[in-house]
Amino acid sequence: LRLVPLVWPKIDLLLIGSGEHFNERLDPLIFDFLLKKGVKAEQMNSRNAATTFNILNSEERLVAAALLPLSSKKPPPDYYFSTDDEEN
Repeated sequence: LRLVPLVWPKIDLLLIGSGEHFNERLDPLIFDFLLKKGVKAEQMNSRNAATTFNILNSEERLVAAALLPLSSKKPPPDYYFSTDDEEN
């Protein structure tokens, strides 16, 4: 989080996506630290955070997002890379 205030151009809002559900609030010290550096932060589930990011970004607002994945399931082994069999 120490890098957030160093980002240029300076962001106005950091959206924190807490995964599929919004179960647990982050430590208030995190929000206080960011606010002292001039960055507002909001926490919500990752789907809403991504949607909010896209809307604010389309309005050319200076916004960033830190998103946890929606699911803890691992993708299949060939999810990121194709195998030689697929190319033939």
